[in-house]
Amino acid sequence: MRYLVGLIGLGCLTLIYWQWSSQPSAAESTTLVSQKIEPSTMAVTLGLSPRSRQEEIIELQLSHELNMVINLDPKQPVLEATPSESVTQPVNDENLTIEEFHSLTARQRRDITKTAPDTTKNRPPHINQAYYEQLQQQISGWVLPHGSTIHYSVAIEPLFIDPDGDLLSYRVELNSRALQVRSLTPLTLTGIADSQESELRLSISANDNQHGLESENWVTAHFSLPAIKPQLPLSDMLIDQPLYRINTTRTLGSQRYPFHVLQCELFELKEGNVWYAAANHRRRCPQLDEMRIVATYQQQDEQIHLHFPAGKTASWQLRHHYPSHFYSDLMIYHITSNENGQEMAFSLFDQRVGAESRLNVDTGEYQYQGLNFDYLMLNAQQEFYPIGLFNYIFDVRHIQPNYYQPADSDLNVFHPTHSLFCRDIEPYWAYSSLIGSSHYQIPLISESGDRAGNYPPLCGEYARTKTRIAVYLDHEFLAQDVPVAGEIYTYLLYPRPEYAHLLERFAINLIYHSPK
Repeated sequence: MRYLVGLIGLGCLTLIYWQWSSQPSAAESTTLVSQKIEPSTMAVTLGLSPRSRQEEIIELQLSHELNMVINLDPKQPVLEATPSESVTQPVNDENLTIEEFHSLTARQRRDITKTAPDTTKNRPPHINQAYYEQLQQQISGWVLPHGSTIHYSVAIEPLFIDPDGDLLSYRVELNSRALQVRSLTPLTLTGIADSQESELRLSISANDNQHGLESENWVTAHFSLPAIKPQLPLSDMLIDQPLYRINTTRTLGSQRYPFHVLQCELFELKEGNVWYAAANHRRRCPQLDEMRIVATYQQQDEQIHLHFPAGKTASWQLRHHYPSHFYSDLMIYHITSNENGQEMAFSLFDQRVGAESRLNVDTGEYQYQGLNFDYLMLNAQQEFYPIGLFNYIFDVRHIQPNYYQPADSDLNVFHPTHSLFCRDIEPYWAYSSLIGSSHYQIPLISESGDRAGNYPPLCGEYARTKTRIAVYLDHEFLAQDVPVAGEIYTYLLYPRPEYAHLLERFAINLIYHSPK
């Protein structure tokens, strides 16, 4: 009997020692590597405290059921769970002990333990219908002529709303080989339109990374692109329609000015003749019945050659055309003109409002009163892209009596969908000026930058919205530069000389009013 008891005791000590030695020490942590099988791979390493083999078995079974990869020993190869490993049979919960219950897999335990519905379940994103309709209208207005370089941008962040505020991933599909999506913030479409492609569709999808990355878990909005039209000679776009232009002069009507003022001009190229009229009023464009034939023209090599009396000539080259972002049904034609060897760029408008809106900017009644205008800018790749320009004049002392100068005026420069910074515009603009009569009967002249382009206008940056940065070109005023109510002030922004044939000289009238 003593011998038998001794054997039993020795066996117990051996079993205890085996169990103790099989557990990791406190200084060693178990490495758990979790990895999603489809469609992407992400590894997470967690440090875990020592536990029993029973807990490790349960964790392994649970991990298989969650479609994860687990490795309890970092020196051993990672094991991949297969769907068949997670299949378990339902069990009868009658007369189960606590130990037996804990030894079951997670799925078996869920079959036994009925839980209340989870009211905190994460919700997927959905489409912002109002913004979807606005975006479809914007895309429908794109012009896609065959053979033309395309560059359009739209913001897609407002297109989807996530009820739980989750960060969203985006996916974009376009059924075109000629056009490509170059970026997502904002979504930018570039390429050369090909008329052989038809029924172009743009699909934008979002996923909150909470419901799996399978195709059925992406919320998708579909957009139809306009048809690609056959490309006519670019010069044909300028024929047989009235076109308006803003120019500068020192003589308007019968009055001579000590500084440049703006004048609206009207052209129509028809049947080989150039019809023309110039306004005799600073705030209006001429009427159609005022036009007279002043020259002839010829189309050649995508250019229009104008021949005036006394041997004066000019050539127009249409570089780009685009719809206005701020005025419906307005098309803007960006022209490079060569007049007797001197090149310059300007805009032609196919609607009177395109020119007269620039001649009639009311300002001064409240801070930042003004209008937005289209402008075609260059990027580092010498590609055109549209931006917005806005200017104003305001007597800040009306609300801040101790303000350091009698007036405030800044040109605001912004992109409709993404941020702009000073580095984006400083290489291209040389000089800006604001000119008109002051309270002391002397010209109010505020200048910024250098006429020769040695340094740009004074530039600063500001937050236009919560997500977009814009820039401003600042103007300073001396003590005698007090604006006069009812006076028209001419604002001019000049490109650097080397870009004068590509960038237009921006010009508007600011009609000043006393603060309310």
